Amino acid sequence: MTIAQKDIEVSQGETTALFFKQIDSYGNGIDLTGQKAIFAIKRYPTSNKFMLLVTDTYVYNGGELGEFTTVGYLGSGNTVVNQDTNGNSLTGGISIFIDKDSMSRVPSGRHFYELSLLDGDSVDKAFEGRVDVRAQFLVISDGGIGITSASPSGQQGYYVGTEPPTGFGVTEGDRWWNTEISAEFVYLPVGGPGNYAWVQISGEIS
Repeated sequence: MTIAQKDIEVSQGETTALFFKQIDSYGNGIDLTGQKAIFAIKRYPTSNKFMLLVTDTYVYNGGELGEFTTVGYLGSGNTVVNQDTNGNSLTGGISIFIDKDSMSRVPSGRHFYELSLLDGDSVDKAFEGRVDVRAQFLVISDGGIGITSASPSGQQGYYVGTEPPTGFGVTEGDRWWNTEISAEFVYLPVGGPGNYAWVQISGEIS
């Protein structure tokens, strides 16, 4: 089986539906009756850890750690073959459904995905490529505080709350408004390589 290369983009914290289609050399859909699809996101192609794993019956995510080796945290969703994302029959179609909580557990950034087809004891990789996971963050607007997302290489996040944000979604240049002391902070490198901290840039410096 020829492995198709296709890069995709998804967002943290959003209910997600992905669609792929297996076609022959003439562009016709290939009947996938009797086969099952397995979708996985990893940090790199040869990693033995998963950030997300979706089969025809379940979704596993990495929880707070963002990754797992054998058994992750159970989410909701599945893969379906010979169907589009609207539930319509479509020869060769592969639809993938992932709940928003599982998506919120996938670390933001540029990773690798693979989509394989299981036919009895045979597993063949059908699609692979890069997956950009856009970070979820809080934003302030005239309408109040809400949640949005940005490309890993795009805008910085703006967080609002009493505790400094932590986790995979926080990147250099992000800002945080501490509502308890009415002060703004920016996430910057400090000390040695790989060390970051929230540095206060406004409000009363204690």
